[in-house]
Amino acid sequence: MVAFSSTLYRAKTGLFQAKRFQIHVNTAGDYGKTVAVFEFDLAELVPLLNDSSKESVRLNVTKCSDDPRACISLTLVSSRVHYDSVSHDKEKSCAEDSASELGSEMSAYTSYSCASSLASTCRRNVESPAPSQLSGFGDAKASAIRIAGHTATSDGVLIATDNEHDELVKAVQILETQLRESEAENVKLDATIEQKDREIERLTKIVAGNGVSNSDVDRNVMQVDFLIYMELREQYDALKLEHDACTKETARPTGIFKIAGAESDEELIKEEINTMTEDFIDDAFKRYSANGYDDTQETHPSRGQLSDVQLLNMTINELNLSKSKLEDQLRTYQTAIEQKDEELHRYSIALQRIKSARNDVDGVDSFIEAQVHCTLETALSDNKRLEKQILDFDGAMTTMEEEKARLSAQLRRAERATAAARDEFLTAQKALGCLESKSQSLSEELQLADQAREVAEENVIVAEATIGTLKQQLRNVSDQLHTTQYELESIREFQSVSTAALEEAAAKHQRLDLIWNGVKIENERLQARVEELEFQLSQSEVDGDEKTKELQMQVHEINREAEALRKELDLLRASTTQIEIDSHDREKHFQEKTTAHLRIILEQSQRLGSESMACEELSTRFQEQIEQTQKISEKLGTRVATLQEELDYFQEELIESKMKVAQLTQDNDELAIRNRQLEKDRALNTKK
Repeated sequence: MVAFSSTLYRAKTGLFQAKRFQIHVNTAGDYGKTVAVFEFDLAELVPLLNDSSKESVRLNVTKCSDDPRACISLTLVSSRVHYDSVSHDKEKSCAEDSASELGSEMSAYTSYSCASSLASTCRRNVESPAPSQLSGFGDAKASAIRIAGHTATSDGVLIATDNEHDELVKAVQILETQLRESEAENVKLDATIEQKDREIERLTKIVAGNGVSNSDVDRNVMQVDFLIYMELREQYDALKLEHDACTKETARPTGIFKIAGAESDEELIKEEINTMTEDFIDDAFKRYSANGYDDTQETHPSRGQLSDVQLLNMTINELNLSKSKLEDQLRTYQTAIEQKDEELHRYSIALQRIKSARNDVDGVDSFIEAQVHCTLETALSDNKRLEKQILDFDGAMTTMEEEKARLSAQLRRAERATAAARDEFLTAQKALGCLESKSQSLSEELQLADQAREVAEENVIVAEATIGTLKQQLRNVSDQLHTTQYELESIREFQSVSTAALEEAAAKHQRLDLIWNGVKIENERLQARVEELEFQLSQSEVDGDEKTKELQMQVHEINREAEALRKELDLLRASTTQIEIDSHDREKHFQEKTTAHLRIILEQSQRLGSESMACEELSTRFQEQIEQTQKISEKLGTRVATLQEELDYFQEELIESKMKVAQLTQDNDELAIRNRQLEKDRALNTKK
């Protein structure tokens, strides 16, 4: 895990090109079996909401034989290390300082890396695309955005911005150095003025001790030595020419100059300037850190850019205030020096008067004369030195004003560049907003297409259910049709049976009619015979009673047979009538059933036709919806692929920018470490 953390740190800071990582989980042992494989991209790391210094990602398993649903969660910690130069021993080596500063898991951000962070922020601002290259988002918007990204990150713009930023940083350092040197010179001037005050007080005491009256002083005012004045004037002109020559010869392009002073105070002034410069850089770093700068917030370049401009403006304002204070102090010191010079001049005149009076008056002590002469020479030398320092200070103030004008011009150029970069960033932000809105609209269209597809799938399910219901109804109708046909066949068979029975009954009726006709003929024959017998009986009543009885018995038997035939004929008539009634009822019932079945068959045929037409219409509509959904899905798939390519391009650009910033930050940190080591070595050499 240590090697993995180091590799991940190096990839995150951009020390080598790496995008995707694989994590292999093996069993224990040198030849362990691979249990699971996880894969992730640096762009998938998402900052946590509760802690901006942490980035996390949840990975699903790529390959796992035990559980394909396994997952792992990674958290990347980005800590910040503030270096305190006071708490560390100055005798430690550069390697120990490097180890203490780079001991963080992700990045070491010290108080001396403020300039590198400003440079990286300016680079991030410059890397935003130009507005003229992001104006169109048509069919070729991906190519336009790619061209804008490559154009914005050109080497010329980066070099120009870095040079301007380095010049601004150097100018700020120069102004800080000049401010510290001016303060040191002010301290020295205060000490000189105090020394002059003490000298004036001593001369005043000497004059008071000699007892010279005001009348003598007033009398000898016009006796000033003109030669001394001319000598001082010549020395002043020579020193001024020498100062101008030295200024022209020793002037450097960076504007760093050195105020002339006592050689014994140079080392102390250097140490004081270094200490105050470190304090100023620490204060600037604290103020810059208070603006909320963080290495993980590289996706907001305008905030770092504004902090750069604000920091430079604050520095310029502080330097202007310091310069105004120094100018006020200089004017105060010049006024005090002029007053002291006037007093010294008056005392010199008084001493000259005393000297002239001493030449005229005998009895003046030779010791007092020597002391007064020595005091006068000391005051003159101090006056020369002060005049020289005033001239040097005037030159320093002039150079500072020129440097201030140059820094103001650079600041104006930086502000113009910042405004242009801010406009470009706003344009790029608007373009990204437009792209996000288009992506959201495409997402909404994709959601609508998904909803339409779901509705179409539901319609398909409903249509399939309807088709199944229609098929079931068709099967039921077919079953009913088969049943009806079977019943119709049964009725037809029953009708055929009834027809056969009716025909049999008709044949029987015909036979009965024939029998009835035969019986009628026989009855007529018998009646004729009876009449004949009665006639014979009436003709021959003489035949006796036996023959009469026999005839009566025959007549009675014939009557009985006729009665039986009559009854049988009635039964046959009743049976024939019943058969006709039954046949008529059966025929009527069969006709009713046949009509009902025909009506049912017709209704089922009509219903089956309408349901078949509805099913065909649903199938047609479903096919049209499927084709429309496929077209929308293909169109949205093409747009999603285009957006995915653009997203991959922007992620690659972001990763490359982060790697460049990390490399520049590391180089700046190394330079800061070397600078501190050189300062330590110089401090040690100074102490030695």
